[in-house]
Amino acid sequence: MIFEPSQFYNQYLKNYHKIKAVYLKKMLDNIEEAKKLFFEESFDSDHINKNYKKVIQCELRQNYFHAIETFFELFFALDPRGKKYLDDKNIQFNLTNAPWRKTFKKIQRIHEDADALDFLNESMMYGSKKITIGHFLFYTGIPIENYPEINESLEAIIIGIRVLASDFLSRDEYNAYKHGLRLIPSVQEIRMFDPKTRETAMKWDLSDSMSYYHPTKVPNEVKIHH
Repeated sequence: MIFEPSQFYNQYLKNYHKIKAVYLKKMLDNIEEAKKLFFEESFDSDHINKNYKKVIQCELRQNYFHAIETFFELFFALDPRGKKYLDDKNIQFNLTNAPWRKTFKKIQRIHEDADALDFLNESMMYGSKKITIGHFLFYTGIPIENYPEINESLEAIIIGIRVLASDFLSRDEYNAYKHGLRLIPSVQEIRMFDPKTRETAMKWDLSDSMSYYHPTKVPNEVKIHH
């Protein structure tokens, strides 16, 4: 079965992560009502009550990582550099055959190199018009002469992309979720004590936090991150 490129752009679930974040947040905000809606009272109620909130919080957190991963896949698939012809009509093929190792290295470079996104200010031809690559990737079809604020917006987008790259490179947490659900609520709180009185000076509630394991270079050793 062959799909036309227009089908991808018309039918793509562009609001997938937003919708998921909204309904998960609604479930958290109305946690008791949601529990009654989804679970019968006889269904292991103690276990559900103990884990229900943490499961939703984990889903929200991983939805964020998945949204970043999705963004970069699209970002690099539509990048026009190094292509003889504009390749936006080959989007399905490019996404399906995306070289993950190269993609990860590109994300790492964006995080480490302040100039890595300068290419977004480079010019390109889009039809008969000369626009920037950033304009093409984020504001295709919107004439910049009518919306000069696009340039300011692109500057903010560059800052945002670097933040996303930084967050996404902390992949141990994301991998712990995807591969075997290696997550555990191991820390309830952190306290700082006055060395003289031995009384609690400060306390942080971490009862809603999750920890995850990751391997080290030492054989048969794992560390836990909070």
